[in-house]
Amino acid sequence: MRVMNSILCATLLLLGANLAAAPDLPTYAVTDLKALGIWPISMNERGDLYGRETSVAPGGSRAPGPPHTYLFSAGFVTELFPPTVAPNVTIPMLLNDAGHVFFATDTYTHWWVYDGASYRRIEPPAPADAHYPLRDFGISASNAAGQIVGVALYGPDTYPYPSFSLAWLDDGGVMQMLNPLGARSCSVQGLNNWGDVALMCLFDSSTEPTYRSVLGVRYRDGSWREIEDRIVQFVGLNDSRAVLVERGSVPSYLFDDAGAHVIDPICDEGSSNCDAWVRNLNDRGEVVGSSIFTTSTPQLPQVGSVSRALLWRNGLSADISPPGNGNSEATEINNHGVAVGQYINEAGKNRPFIYASGTSMDLAELRGVGAALDLTLAESNWPVVRIADSGHILVSSYMLDSSRKTTVWNGAHLLTPVVPTLSLTPSDTAVQVGTPVTLTWSSQNANYCVAGGGSSGDGWAGDRATSGQATLTSNAPATVQYSIRCSAGPVSGDSKVSVAFNLVPPDDSHKRKSGGGGYVDVLVVLGLAGLGLGRRRKAA
Repeated sequence: MRVMNSILCATLLLLGANLAAAPDLPTYAVTDLKALGIWPISMNERGDLYGRETSVAPGGSRAPGPPHTYLFSAGFVTELFPPTVAPNVTIPMLLNDAGHVFFATDTYTHWWVYDGASYRRIEPPAPADAHYPLRDFGISASNAAGQIVGVALYGPDTYPYPSFSLAWLDDGGVMQMLNPLGARSCSVQGLNNWGDVALMCLFDSSTEPTYRSVLGVRYRDGSWREIEDRIVQFVGLNDSRAVLVERGSVPSYLFDDAGAHVIDPICDEGSSNCDAWVRNLNDRGEVVGSSIFTTSTPQLPQVGSVSRALLWRNGLSADISPPGNGNSEATEINNHGVAVGQYINEAGKNRPFIYASGTSMDLAELRGVGAALDLTLAESNWPVVRIADSGHILVSSYMLDSSRKTTVWNGAHLLTPVVPTLSLTPSDTAVQVGTPVTLTWSSQNANYCVAGGGSSGDGWAGDRATSGQATLTSNAPATVQYSIRCSAGPVSGDSKVSVAFNLVPPDDSHKRKSGGGGYVDVLVVLGLAGLGLGRRRKAA
């Protein structure tokens, strides 16, 4: 139990206030997924969705029928039916960051993967001992490389059911067992994109009558590293090989190559039962969750439990609760450091929020969102929010009734980042060396722009406003490339132009007008002079 003192809390809050700037977030387009007849289960880091939907009637309309698995990507729905399975019920289970969907049949006896082009059935590993036949088989996780991990349970079907489980990895159809030496049974806890696997295993104990539980990581080279020798709550394994662990009465911590780092909560002075509940980590080792504690105030004299959204970064904890006095919790953080979660606003409603660049706000404050979520959220008391590295945000809305122990899904919305559009135009595309050229650019749905290219020392490259003009030149003959990229969060648009700076004046004959004098081609003058001389000689 750790309570951060008020001076440190004030310092962190002041630091956050000083660093806070306009959050670098994009404009969003909102898709009502319930209106499309689809129920998303989750989302990958590209913004693809998977889940269940109703049958599709002739003509494409939704019709009642048994639910089945779908993939929703780039606005298109792909319904998944393996060629050897009747189109009845399929159960969606996983979606990896490559867009591969894993699902089972209605009996959970067959597992399939769809890779965007074809189906493959996932076969369980063969029993190592005929006395221990395969009893159960399941898939636990899959990464962007297409590796699959799961668990197979072996044992007889008669009492007392002596059994054991083997963790396995399928790499392109090649199966290997993962249990470390001496482990009787293992379950898969997590998998990163490098092929490292977090396992919870049972080992024989020489000092206790029961088995010893161990959380560890089996690395891609086959080595095993023990993290914790007791039953703990595994939270995540990132691509930097860091493991996030929650230990209940013992402080939560991040374990990486440098050792264990305790995640400190931020609690009110004088509070009790102060703890950090961790929910998610990204590949940079940033952790989100909530500070949980009990306290009483003059406004709230009865002792109550308080939850405040927490961000842990580089060894320091920060309170990232949205404005207001209600409870909050951060549930996910992507690799850009943008976090999402839910909070109770001043009206007492449970709402989704987003944190970026030192600022927390309601999702309705995002450009393009507004009141698009309000109707569904008004009928719900529990929003579930996910955010992808692509910037996509999935908001699912539920009504929880604890007295009746029921959950009603009221809808879901996908927030898709709008890619900035821009134009870059030169005043001329071919001029004489040293002649100024004006570049004009403008953009939509961008937060900032960065210019590139140009001539050495002309000052073009670097940060630019989202619209403007710049007058430039080149003192040497060359075809100069000018480019600009305008961005908002994880999305950006590009534009580029070329200007030719020539030693001689460019041919601008297309600009000449008759009867106005000005530049006359030398060859034309000589031709006319020769014609006049010939006529005089003939007259003589």
